[in-house]
This record gives sequence, structure tokens and C-alpha cells, in this order.
Amino acid sequence: MTSAHTKDARWAALSRKRVAIGRANGEPCSMCGNPIDYTLDGRNKWGATSDHIIPIAYGGELIVPLDELNVAHHSCNSRAGVRIANARKGKGKPPPEKQNAEERNGKSSAQNAD
Repeated sequence: MTSAHTKDARWAALSRKRVAIGRANGEPCSMCGNPIDYTLDGRNKWGATSDHIIPIAYGGELIVPLDELNVAHHSCNSRAGVRIANARKGKGKPPPEKQNAEERNGKSSAQNAD
């Protein structure tokens, strides 16, 4: 599934820069903690993607400072996105890492259900 923000040139440049930093530092996936194979394309399920610490779906901004992005496997990041979408539809809770983002953003699950 392609989100509208994936076509934003500013986001693409920011995401590439964050993944490059992750590659240089050998950062593991921020969601599962396992190593990321930075030689793989970001569309590969084990490839690196940039992940907003405060999800756009929960009021985060598309273009943020680099320290507000993590690196994650494509599959981990996609799975978290599905959980967020389901939680917004009342079909379960957001993943734990996104619940913490809500708290940092000052929003409760009830506020996000609208």
C-alpha cells in the first residue's frame, strides 16, 4: 500500500538521509531490535525504512527533525501501520511503541478515535 506521503520529495530525501545515518551507525530495527540488512531495498520486508516516532495518524508531522525518526524493517513498520489503522477503527489497540508516542504527543486513545 502506498501512502500519499511516500510521493513527497521532501519526505523521500529526509527518509533516505535517516536510513543512511542508520546504515552508518549499524542501527537495528527500532521495533523488533533485530539487525537490518541495509543492502536490501526499502521495499523488501527486511529492508530499512524511516519510521515517525509520533505517527502522522496520531498528529505527527510529515516533515520532522531527523531525531524524530527511527529506522525499522519495512515489515515491522508496515505491521505497526496496520495496527494503528485498526485501532483508529476500534479494532484493537495500537502497538506499544505507538501508544508511547501518543503519550508524548499528549493524546489519549479516546481523542484519536474521532
